[in-house]
Amino acid sequence: MHNILTNTYLFRWRMANECKDFVTSFVLDTELVPRLSIDSMEHLRSEALELFGRIRVTKFEVFRSFLTNGVFCDKDEYNDPLFLEHKNRQMLHPAGYLDESAEFFDRVNEFKAIQTRRKLMRGDIRAIRLYPPGRLIHFVRTGERNACTHGVEHCLCCMSNAGYEYTPIWLENDDLNEIMISPTMFTDHFPNRVCSEIEEVAKEYGIDSTNGV
Repeated sequence: MHNILTNTYLFRWRMANECKDFVTSFVLDTELVPRLSIDSMEHLRSEALELFGRIRVTKFEVFRSFLTNGVFCDKDEYNDPLFLEHKNRQMLHPAGYLDESAEFFDRVNEFKAIQTRRKLMRGDIRAIRLYPPGRLIHFVRTGERNACTHGVEHCLCCMSNAGYEYTPIWLENDDLNEIMISPTMFTDHFPNRVCSEIEEVAKEYGIDSTNGV
């Protein structure tokens, strides 16, 4: 039986596992599609609301930090988790914080109550979990082949995911259960990008991909 390569559809658990003998799914870094489900979207929404309630600075400060420390910044310290944690503490209240005296707190509670009622009305059919099929290979970004320049070129490169190095690892079908927010979460799904990285990894392992095998 021919092996089928996918760039990722989602199936129910039984079907996702029963096709492992002839299906291999490739997931490039933070690709959105294999992580997309009602559960993951609701989880992301809850995290976003919690994050909004923790912001201790003005919207202008958030936007300025996004521009100066995010899109248009290539400083090495912004790849340091400890430095990023320090910056987050400057802009955010501790995890779990929510000002109960603020109007935002009341609006969040009202919204949660409405969503809980809607979830009960939907029934079990909307709660079905979906998974990427077959054997699952995840290309994790582990390095950078080319250095970027400043300004618009840097921004465009960050969103195109070109020039990065990836390491393939095996995953279980239920490992990708959370949406990852990144500049390349959409472009990671582009078939030409996935095929390009498969070819690059094949070269590193001495596999000739020019004959279509």
